[in-house]
Amino acid sequence: MTEIGGGQGTAGPADNAATRSARWLGSETMRAAIKGLLPRFLSAPPAPSLPAPPAPPPALPAPDPAAAARTPLPYPAEEVERASLPSGQSVILRPIRPEDAPAHRAFLERLSEEDIRFRFFGQMGELSGAFLERLTRIDYRREMAFIATTPASKPGVREETLGVVRLAILPDGRSGEFAIIVRSDLKGQGLGWLLMQKMIGWARRRALRRIVGHILAENRAMLDFVRRLGFRLRHSEEDASIIEAQLDLAPAMQGTHAMPDLSHLPTRITTAEADAAPLPPGRRSAELLVSPGIELRWYRPPQPDPQTPHDRDEVYIVARGSGRFRRGDVVVTFGPGDCLFAAAHEEHRFEDASPDLAVWVVFGGPPR
Repeated sequence: MTEIGGGQGTAGPADNAATRSARWLGSETMRAAIKGLLPRFLSAPPAPSLPAPPAPPPALPAPDPAAAARTPLPYPAEEVERASLPSGQSVILRPIRPEDAPAHRAFLERLSEEDIRFRFFGQMGELSGAFLERLTRIDYRREMAFIATTPASKPGVREETLGVVRLAILPDGRSGEFAIIVRSDLKGQGLGWLLMQKMIGWARRRALRRIVGHILAENRAMLDFVRRLGFRLRHSEEDASIIEAQLDLAPAMQGTHAMPDLSHLPTRITTAEADAAPLPPGRRSAELLVSPGIELRWYRPPQPDPQTPHDRDEVYIVARGSGRFRRGDVVVTFGPGDCLFAAAHEEHRFEDASPDLAVWVVFGGPPR
């Protein structure tokens, strides 16, 4: 008999390791060992379970372009600026806001009947609160209205509205329709020009390609005004009493190198024609040529020369006369044929000029 334990025994050929293991697994000893271990397995605490994975974060809602388009933009305070009329009077140019309703009512009440008819193509009607709300609470995403106001002399003093220009972006997203009106007793002081330049600059920054407007054919002053700004005019096909005005701000993107139509610009301007050009109301220089990229004026500087810095670069080409030109701290003498340069917003003026002084003024580049 083979011993089980630590002793030694002798095994025959059929009594190998596999045979011995089989005998041991079926023996009483093995059954007793298993019976003694079962209670320990049954009473053992369960194995600790792994923590449940954290719940995924809630999915963010998909962006709603329509809702974003309906959200009004905040007040564009960066568009507020101080400007000067040719007379030297300071004005504030800024976007309109709902708080301007009382001042806007007073402004409209001071307009003449003719100015109201030219602006609204008829009578204005009652200045109700709802009407003033529509004029002063605007969506800066789809339109803009710049007003010119008097600077507040002290805290608590209400600004006075002097004029307003509006531009509504048309459904094509590339054009805007303008309307402008200046208080009737302030015409001819250059206020309308300041407002239109402000709006044209805003339209360019918005990447609009054209500005359009509708003007009564009998409103000759407005037609002359927009023509000097570079607008092209034509009679409306639907109403002979209406003139359609259009200013191209950028080339139509029909080709890689498409250019705006400048065929309406003159090929030559003589000094005699420049001398005969009328001065716009409130301006000291005559507008001779205006295009989307350049502007040419004729200037006969008075003495002293009340220059104010402009928002575009300027080149002066002396046609006749002589004198001195001051740019900042630099002073140079000049004569016929000389070119003088002043960068945007740079202080400059003509000094000790001869009475016959006349210069071509070229404005180039975008407003800065």
